[in-house]
Amino acid sequence: MPKNQIKTDLLLKENAENALISVIVPVYNVSEHIDGCIDSILSQSYGNFELILVDDGTPDISAEKCEEYALKDDRIVVVHKPNGGLSSARNSGMDIATGSFVTFIDSDDYVNKYYLEVMLNFQTLTKADIVQARIHITESKNEDTAALKNEIPYEVADFNKAINSFDFKPAAYAKLYSKSVAENVRFLGWRIHEDDATYYHFAYHAKTICMADVFVYEYFQSQNSITRNSNKDVPLDFIPIYEERIDYFKERDETQLVKGSYFRFCVVLMLNYIGYIKNDTNAQDREKVIKLFRKNYKNGRLKEGPTLYKILMLVFYINPYFATKIMLMLHLR
Repeated sequence: MPKNQIKTDLLLKENAENALISVIVPVYNVSEHIDGCIDSILSQSYGNFELILVDDGTPDISAEKCEEYALKDDRIVVVHKPNGGLSSARNSGMDIATGSFVTFIDSDDYVNKYYLEVMLNFQTLTKADIVQARIHITESKNEDTAALKNEIPYEVADFNKAINSFDFKPAAYAKLYSKSVAENVRFLGWRIHEDDATYYHFAYHAKTICMADVFVYEYFQSQNSITRNSNKDVPLDFIPIYEERIDYFKERDETQLVKGSYFRFCVVLMLNYIGYIKNDTNAQDREKVIKLFRKNYKNGRLKEGPTLYKILMLVFYINPYFATKIMLMLHLR
């Protein structure tokens, strides 16, 4: 997709009218990481924010650390609640948020010191209801994230184009939501894949979405967590989520979004199957995933979408076992 560009120094001079931003951080069992997350928020170049720390019944000392921070900075509000999961914690934060904009940051991640300023100034520049930044996956807590490129590419799309685009990511974090969008949506009660279940609701309530090609959000992923989870069977919770998404847009006669939902569902089914083969997991689920892929591939009549994905899915439809071997070979090179 064609993109606009803006010089970073000009972007940082945009007048954001000192709007209040509600920063919502769910907190659960992250005593080793919460300090870095909070410190990165308190160090922001843009200072007009409220930081809502939601203690989701954490069993460790994370809640006590949050209270200690609140005593030092009156922009911090700590909410204590029984454990209900990530969606429940985010919703609790949204229920008391008073800002004109809302952003979510996971408690084991951290953000560039220009994160809020960049996100808000892109909103001022484009008037978009949602602004999305890029996510940098890191295994380090000491990475220098202050430097920004001289120019930042960005694109503004309507909700149809954004929802169907693979450039618009399902993650709730690394996005700035206008109050008009945030007050109309709540996270659904899934224990996993909660972002997939909710992000299209946010996008559907937005008139326009700005996708900024700038890395200002650091997603922390330790090597231990990767190794620990790679050889375990994974739940198939994503299946009803995508089926609900298809029905959601069918009920609203959104033909293009229905087609896009079929396409994304088939991509997710294919990639999950490849993951099962690669990690030797979910042996009992593989045939089910293939049958679901073929059913939705037919129903979706997938003639639109990124060319590479169309080719891969056609080969996968004809012979999933051969396609998987080819894709794993290509991935390993």
